Amino acid sequence: MPGLAATLGAAAPAAAEAIADALAVRGRDAAAWRAGSAHLVVRAAMPAVHEFPDGALLLDGDAAPSTLAAGYARHGPAALLPGDATAQGRPGDAAARPASAYTVVLADLARDALVLARHGDGPPLYWARHGPAVLVASEPAGLFAAGVPTEPDPAVVERFLATGACDDSTATFFARVRRVLPGQLVEVTRDRGSATARVHEPTPTPYADAATALAAADLSGRVGVRLGCGIGAAAVLGATLARPGRPRPLPVYSTTFPELATVDSSAYCAAALLGPYALGAARHRALPFFADEIDVDAYLTDLGEPTPELADWLRWATARRIAGEVDALVDAAAGAHLGRLADRVTSRFGVGLRVPLRDVPEPARRAALAGLVQRMLPSAAAGFALAPAAGRGADALLADLLRRMRTELVTTFLHPRFLHPRGAPIPGRLGGLGGLAEVLALLAGDRVDVPALWRRYLVQRWLRCVVEPAPGVSRVPTAPRAPAPVTVAGRAWSRLPVRTELLASGDKLPEKVAWYVGEAVPAPAGRPWFVLLAAKPAAVMQGRARSLWEIRPRLTARALARLPGQQDQSLATPWVLQVAIEEVGWWRVVAAAIAGAAGRRRWYAHLAGPAVRAV
Repeated sequence: MPGLAATLGAAAPAAAEAIADALAVRGRDAAAWRAGSAHLVVRAAMPAVHEFPDGALLLDGDAAPSTLAAGYARHGPAALLPGDATAQGRPGDAAARPASAYTVVLADLARDALVLARHGDGPPLYWARHGPAVLVASEPAGLFAAGVPTEPDPAVVERFLATGACDDSTATFFARVRRVLPGQLVEVTRDRGSATARVHEPTPTPYADAATALAAADLSGRVGVRLGCGIGAAAVLGATLARPGRPRPLPVYSTTFPELATVDSSAYCAAALLGPYALGAARHRALPFFADEIDVDAYLTDLGEPTPELADWLRWATARRIAGEVDALVDAAAGAHLGRLADRVTSRFGVGLRVPLRDVPEPARRAALAGLVQRMLPSAAAGFALAPAAGRGADALLADLLRRMRTELVTTFLHPRFLHPRGAPIPGRLGGLGGLAEVLALLAGDRVDVPALWRRYLVQRWLRCVVEPAPGVSRVPTAPRAPAPVTVAGRAWSRLPVRTELLASGDKLPEKVAWYVGEAVPAPAGRPWFVLLAAKPAAVMQGRARSLWEIRPRLTARALARLPGQQDQSLATPWVLQVAIEEVGWWRVVAAAIAGAAGRRRWYAHLAGPAVRAV
């Protein structure tokens, strides 16, 4: 899928080039066009900028550039979205659905304007104001490369945490970035040296029913089916098996978590639905996944914004696992965010994600598909799909998986990133200690809103790896960089960091440290030298480290944690305070907490020093 980049009013051409460089994953080559205050760049395997009198355009999708340019010249921007029905752009509407879906960025020199449009279910497109200019990109990452801040939008984040809703409006998770909706036009014009945008909202039209959407779906070519449970999955399977020209046998994929006590029901549902079919009709593979493979950071980096369900990660991971086996993967999922997911999966792995029931609500889907399933599937498979219990158990599976990921969750929530109502990272209710308390409650067997906990975890990881990534962080391990020498009492000291393996309880501390130091440090040649080992790895090796979920803060620790002035102190959480009380006594910890709340730093350091060292 090509990467589109455009600017209007940018002072230097470097802005569009920076956007295009950030979209290199979408194409190895680039083509550019610049005239007036507009600059267009496209990254693709065979990039092309389509020029016409008084302008040029970029196209991603199935359309004729000459037809779009001629229509624009005669009828203006509305010609980029022909027809009232197609302007809505709902992929399930067979009667109104256009024969093609595309996204276009058009530069009009006569008006000194950019026109952005998504026809049908065209690929995503984003834009942002940056100073006097407007920047356009196929992904938000391109806009950030050109200097747009990654400041999050608290209202969008709060709504996502509360309901899981996202991608259903022009607002994104980023306060400065807006998306172009399907069937929407955005006109950006220059006026007195600055760019202004006019957004044309699409006219709402009723959704088509599920059966019509499925009948109009593109299930041709080298396709496979990602199978879950429920009537939607059964209908997608039946429709794909019934389509002429399908692969024989049809590749069908499900997921399984071998290490979990709760069985992923998708593999069982696949066996039940495929069992009545003739041998050779389908080839089923249950793809195994493990808790330590849930790399949400890579997932969020690819998608740019969170998505609400574990199943979304499984779709991304399945496409990555089967890249090269099929050209497209058909799924029965629903949700506005699936357009973004499909775009990223296609551009990263070359596997098109087709979701014909994406915009069909669940109640309407079940009512419309019941008869279709009974007609398309064998009676035994149809009876299983229509059973009331089919498709349930996802929350239990997610809860079991989160228990397996407890170390990762506790590490994330122990040092959370917060959101202020204006976006600044200060203590607040988004992802704070509430998330940590919910993790501990889940581990203790208490009732927890598991989908909400998963969304909170995703937001915290998104804040770390996308919004505020640590400077210089690389996924590839590199040798530690030696810090600059320091001078103490007139003598210069060099410092050499020593990388070790992960130290564990029971390791012999002197021998282990001596081996690594002997390998890394050259002979001292008679000069004085010292080895410094942090207290935390030493405590781990001595068997003194405890998991957070094993600590039960009592009333004293919880009360002290609420004292004002504790958030910037070393003893700030009930769990740390409880350990300090057990190590040095409650009276010293209470006195240190009161001194910290009163602003007596010297007294705090004197009283809390032994407690901090003990912890």
